[in-house]
Amino acid sequence: MTNSPELPKYKFVENVQSKVGKENVEDFYIGIKALTMFETHFNEFVSRFDRYIEILKFYWSHRDNEVYKDLTAYVDLLLVHIRAMCIENERYGDNYTAQNFLESIGRKDLAENINNVLSKGFWANQDEGSLSVRESIKICSDKYICHHDSININDHTEIETTFARLNNPMFKHNMEYICTQIIKNISSGFAHLRELNFKNP
Repeated sequence: MTNSPELPKYKFVENVQSKVGKENVEDFYIGIKALTMFETHFNEFVSRFDRYIEILKFYWSHRDNEVYKDLTAYVDLLLVHIRAMCIENERYGDNYTAQNFLESIGRKDLAENINNVLSKGFWANQDEGSLSVRESIKICSDKYICHHDSININDHTEIETTFARLNNPMFKHNMEYICTQIIKNISSGFAHLRELNFKNP
């Protein structure tokens, strides 16, 4: 994988480029640019998640309030990443989402894995019977981080509790679990892409 904004140097890119007609070249490059941008955002997500885990472990070892401020900042970052990368409206098939990327390379199974994680119950610490992981992330990102909506005391309490549970290692569907599952499936998608590239030199 690459963090470069340049077009990725996959062999299949050259193959397709040599075969597509002039009328398809623009669409082809738009697709490659989308892949490159998605890969860049994914690498940023992984890097920030790694740093989040470092801060999380330090916080639970020292219970330092100043460290908790850094932890909260990284939770904000990760929630925004997940919201943008995995929880866009399914009606828009051209969004740069993880699910669209995975389906576009023939790995609908990996896209479904991510959707299954997001559909799990969040509040009740179980798979069913509570607000879903997807709904909890949307509430935090849409009402508190990306937009400062007018919220009542119950909404505010719900958001605070969500943040606390995301950072709690004893909580089943915490931030570490959610991010690890997303990263695992997207990484499998890129591995599949490299395998296709290898098979079609």
